[in-house]
Amino acid sequence: GETGAGKSMIIQAVTLLLGGRASADLIRTGEEHAELNAFFDIEAGSPAAAIMEEQGMDWTEGLMITRQIARSGKSRVFINSRSATLELLKSITASLAAIAGQHSHQILLKEENHLDILDDFADTRPLRDEVARLYHEIMPLKKKIQEMEAAKDARIKEAELLRFQADELDDAALVPGEDEALEQQKKQLTSAVRVFETISRTVNDIHDTEGSITEKLSRFRRSMEMHQNAFPVLEEVCQNLDSITCELEDMTHSLRDIAGGIDMDPQSLETVNERLDLLARLKRKYGGDLDSLIETREGIRKALARTENMDQEISRLQASLAELETRICASALSLSEKRKSAATRLGDLARTELASLEMDKAHLSVNFSTVQAVSEQDISLTTGEKIFASGMDRVGFMFSANPGESPRPLHRIASSEKVGKKLQELSDRHQVICITHQAQIAKYGASQFLITKQIEKGRTSTKILPLTNTEDRVAELARMIGGTQISDATLAHAREMLEQA
Repeated sequence: GETGAGKSMIIQAVTLLLGGRASADLIRTGEEHAELNAFFDIEAGSPAAAIMEEQGMDWTEGLMITRQIARSGKSRVFINSRSATLELLKSITASLAAIAGQHSHQILLKEENHLDILDDFADTRPLRDEVARLYHEIMPLKKKIQEMEAAKDARIKEAELLRFQADELDDAALVPGEDEALEQQKKQLTSAVRVFETISRTVNDIHDTEGSITEKLSRFRRSMEMHQNAFPVLEEVCQNLDSITCELEDMTHSLRDIAGGIDMDPQSLETVNERLDLLARLKRKYGGDLDSLIETREGIRKALARTENMDQEISRLQASLAELETRICASALSLSEKRKSAATRLGDLARTELASLEMDKAHLSVNFSTVQAVSEQDISLTTGEKIFASGMDRVGFMFSANPGESPRPLHRIASSEKVGKKLQELSDRHQVICITHQAQIAKYGASQFLITKQIEKGRTSTKILPLTNTEDRVAELARMIGGTQISDATLAHAREMLEQA
């Protein structure tokens, strides 16, 4: 049937009848309940027969399953007209039918899915996850080491520059606040001669020359002292003159000390200017003030230390890498061994299942291969096998239907035509309900049904029409091949397909 006609309802119905979860959403709009029925022939000695017998049911009359779904969400199960639990229904039907979704075979046929299928079967997901975790640790580490190695020449040049800058700033012996002190010293040296001469004249005027201030004060005091008896009030004046004289003496000593400490050597000024010029040049070169220069010096020292320690860092990273690679190699080898062991079990189980389908000569095996590492960035065993995030194995399912046939990749064998043929072979021993859009598969059906959707009085209904004669089947196969535009050539092709099936 066409897309949207309602073919998927068959799958839903069978799923529910096999014990699937029911939902009120499945009930037609306007109705209060839905009911599904299925009848199975039961073979003697089958698991279903044994369970039914345990439950006191007569399996010889077959198995009648009824599921009732109410709008309230409640679901009821009846087995041979007896109320039953969902768990009992599941246990009885477990061996009666299997549903393969429309994409199930595609997953199996795509070789890229085979490793996932094998790991799920082998229960090796935790070990595979460990390999993936190590892989994602190793790859960035290898890249980092490679980048550091590649930058080695640039690092050497950088170290030379940093070493020169560090030496230059170290030789400058920078001291915080030094530039301000030098500017003050420069001002003093620039005016040293004038200050010395001024102090010398002042000392002479106060003390050293004839008629100096202190000499005049001494003469004034003696004059006052001569009249002190007649005018006692002059005693206080004499005391004040003595005090002034003492202060002038102290001032003279201080000025002489200052004059003695004045550096008037032209070489001193030149030395200060040279130092200021050096500081100014370094400020222009590295930017900022003196404090910034000191910070720059410390930063360069740290950068130089990092650069000079780069080889040690590479060695440390390489040691970590070696440890991780040892672990991933061990994990990858263990994973591969577990997969190969599981592959043997999978092949044995597949042969058992195929034998139950009367394909006891068929053989399923798992082909293992590896990829050789070609790049230094690849993770590999010592023997050269490349390790991926999924491990070291590449696997593919191989199938041989008959003795003497070499196993071939499953995806090359199972074409739509061959899938249809295998379904036809299965239908010799089992009932097969196949829903397909592919004429290459539908042509093999012993019976063919057309599912249509009709709208009557505003309600949509789905109908199943049996295609009972050859012409009806040819017409439907032609529609499946060519769509709505059916030509004589399409009809002829459809007829030929049906005849060859």
